[in-house]
Amino acid sequence: MPLEGAHILRKSLGNLQLTETGTNEYEIASQSGGGWESYTNTSAATFFVNRDSYFDLSGYTREELTTFPMNWDIAEDARVYADTSFDPAVGYISSLKIWNIISEKPITDEDLDAFGPATFATGPAPGFLGSHHELRGIVGGRWREYSWDQGAGIGFVPPNIQALGASVAAQGEWGLCQATTVQHLYITIIIQITDLASAMPTLKYPNTAWSIGVVTAEEKDLVYVERLRRSWEQR
Repeated sequence: MPLEGAHILRKSLGNLQLTETGTNEYEIASQSGGGWESYTNTSAATFFVNRDSYFDLSGYTREELTTFPMNWDIAEDARVYADTSFDPAVGYISSLKIWNIISEKPITDEDLDAFGPATFATGPAPGFLGSHHELRGIVGGRWREYSWDQGAGIGFVPPNIQALGASVAAQGEWGLCQATTVQHLYITIIIQITDLASAMPTLKYPNTAWSIGVVTAEEKDLVYVERLRRSWEQR
């Protein structure tokens, strides 16, 4: 199959189960596929991160082809699931935020340090002002805040959480799908849990299937060399 043309790249990442060990303290109980780790940043915020996977573009770069990302998608084989306690006087106090990112350079501990305090990460996320990434280096990103399904507000309901609906400003996407000559596009999942009062004994994050549609093409020498320079700066 010729390397120049349209391609769909795919990558699968395994699930994760966390268990609470203390107030706002969690450990990895199980995972499939590997790659999950925990990191506590300089503001005492703990994140669970999978940054062990990437889309391999090295075959295109060896042929001196430019990769043009066209679209990307993330599929999950189940909903995010959690047990949690509910205090009718104050409601659900725990919070959960998840970032999914495709980037030209890896997401590092330094990036997580910039996310902010333990109470709730305020950013900047990679690619935004004050982060260690340029926006052009983020192919695609998605963040979601989660809320507990309280039903009609009549107390505890079956333990689950769901992404807030589109009518609520609790999710968003960013990224430029910029043409690139890098050898890898890095895949990252970041999870942050905050327990201010209520407990979340167990959290399960599902298997994910990532895909990205690209077009590879040969460009004029000067254009290609300039892209190489920019890609080098992203490293």
